[in-house]
Amino acid sequence: MAKVRKRTWTDAKGEQSAWVADYIDEKRRRHIRTFKTRREANTWLDETKIESRQGVHTPASESVTIAEAGQLWLAEPEREELEASTGSSVWTEPLIPSYDIPPYSIASHD
Repeated sequence: MAKVRKRTWTDAKGEQSAWVADYIDEKRRRHIRTFKTRREANTWLDETKIESRQGVHTPASESVTIAEAGQLWLAEPEREELEASTGSSVWTEPLIPSYDIPPYSIASHD
Protein backbone atom coordinates (compact mmCIF):
# COMPACT_ATOMS: atom_id res chain seq x y z
CA MET A 1 0.00 0.00 0.00
CA ALA A 2 1.42 3.36 -1.02
CA LYS A 3 -0.32 6.67 -1.38
CA VAL A 4 0.10 10.44 -1.40
CA ARG A 5 -2.30 12.56 0.61
CA LYS A 6 -2.70 16.20 1.53
CA ARG A 7 -2.34 17.18 5.17
CA THR A 8 -3.68 20.49 6.47
CA TRP A 9 -3.41 22.10 9.88
CA THR A 10 -3.84 25.48 11.50
CA ASP A 11 -1.18 27.21 13.58
CA ALA A 12 -0.20 30.77 14.54
CA LYS A 13 0.63 31.52 10.88
CA GLY A 14 -2.82 30.39 9.72
CA GLU A 15 -3.80 27.37 7.67
CA GLN A 16 -0.83 25.29 6.50
CA SER A 17 -0.65 22.29 4.19
CA ALA A 18 1.81 19.67 3.01
CA TRP A 19 1.81 16.50 0.93
CA VAL A 20 2.59 13.22 2.66
CA ALA A 21 3.94 10.15 0.85
CA ASP A 22 3.05 7.04 2.84
CA TYR A 23 4.11 3.42 2.22
CA ILE A 24 4.55 0.08 3.96
CA ASP A 25 7.85 -1.73 3.36
CA GLU A 26 8.61 -5.44 2.92
CA LYS A 27 8.93 -5.84 6.70
CA ARG A 28 5.38 -4.45 7.10
CA ARG A 29 6.63 -1.19 8.66
CA ARG A 30 4.98 2.10 7.78
CA HIS A 31 7.10 5.02 6.53
CA ILE A 32 6.08 8.58 5.70
CA ARG A 33 7.82 11.58 4.23
CA THR A 34 6.47 15.11 3.89
CA PHE A 35 6.83 17.38 0.85
CA LYS A 36 5.80 20.89 -0.18
CA THR A 37 4.24 19.79 -3.49
CA ARG A 38 2.21 16.83 -4.68
CA ARG A 39 4.60 16.34 -7.60
CA GLU A 40 7.61 15.96 -5.25
CA ALA A 41 5.70 13.45 -3.11
CA ASN A 42 4.60 11.38 -6.12
CA THR A 43 8.10 11.40 -7.63
CA TRP A 44 9.69 10.24 -4.38
CA LEU A 45 7.05 7.55 -3.87
CA ASP A 46 7.47 6.26 -7.45
CA GLU A 47 11.27 6.07 -6.99
CA THR A 48 10.81 4.30 -3.65
CA LYS A 49 8.49 1.71 -5.22
CA ILE A 50 11.02 1.02 -7.99
CA GLU A 51 13.86 0.65 -5.45
CA SER A 52 11.71 -1.73 -3.39
CA ARG A 53 10.95 -3.91 -6.42
CA GLN A 54 14.66 -4.00 -7.28
CA GLY A 55 15.52 -4.90 -3.68
CA VAL A 56 17.79 -1.87 -3.16
CA HIS A 57 15.55 0.40 -1.07
CA THR A 58 16.65 1.25 2.47
CA PRO A 59 14.40 3.51 4.54
CA ALA A 60 16.22 6.54 5.95
CA SER A 61 15.52 5.30 9.48
CA GLU A 62 17.51 2.12 8.76
CA SER A 63 20.42 3.50 6.74
CA VAL A 64 23.89 3.94 8.17
CA THR A 65 25.41 7.30 8.99
CA ILE A 66 28.36 8.72 7.09
CA ALA A 67 30.62 7.88 10.04
CA GLU A 68 29.40 4.26 10.12
CA ALA A 69 29.84 3.94 6.34
CA GLY A 70 33.42 5.20 6.65
CA GLN A 71 34.23 2.72 9.40
CA LEU A 72 32.69 -0.15 7.38
CA TRP A 73 34.70 0.89 4.32
CA LEU A 74 37.94 1.00 6.32
CA ALA A 75 37.20 -2.43 7.81
CA GLU A 76 37.01 -4.14 4.39
CA PRO A 77 39.90 -6.56 3.77
CA GLU A 78 41.06 -4.74 0.59
CA ARG A 79 41.76 -1.62 2.66
CA GLU A 80 44.48 -3.42 4.66
CA GLU A 81 46.65 -3.40 1.53
CA LEU A 82 46.55 0.41 1.30
CA GLU A 83 49.03 2.64 3.02
CA ALA A 84 47.85 3.76 6.42
CA SER A 85 47.50 7.36 5.27
CA THR A 86 45.43 6.51 2.17
CA GLY A 87 42.05 5.90 3.78
CA SER A 88 42.15 6.30 7.51
CA SER A 89 43.15 9.98 7.51
CA VAL A 90 39.84 10.81 5.83
CA TRP A 91 37.89 9.50 8.84
CA THR A 92 39.61 11.42 11.61
CA GLU A 93 37.90 12.24 14.88
CA PRO A 94 36.96 15.87 13.98
CA LEU A 95 35.10 14.71 10.86
CA ILE A 96 33.06 11.91 12.36
CA PRO A 97 31.10 13.87 15.00
CA SER A 98 30.30 16.73 12.63
CA TYR A 99 28.77 14.40 10.00
CA ASP A 100 27.32 11.68 12.23
CA ILE A 101 23.71 12.21 11.11
CA PRO A 102 21.48 9.88 9.12
CA PRO A 103 20.86 10.82 5.48
CA TYR A 104 17.67 12.80 4.90
CA SER A 105 17.15 13.17 8.66
CA ILE A 106 16.13 16.79 8.26
CA ALA A 107 13.50 16.25 5.56
CA SER A 108 12.31 12.74 6.42
CA HIS A 109 9.92 11.55 9.10
CA ASP A 110 10.59 7.79 8.81
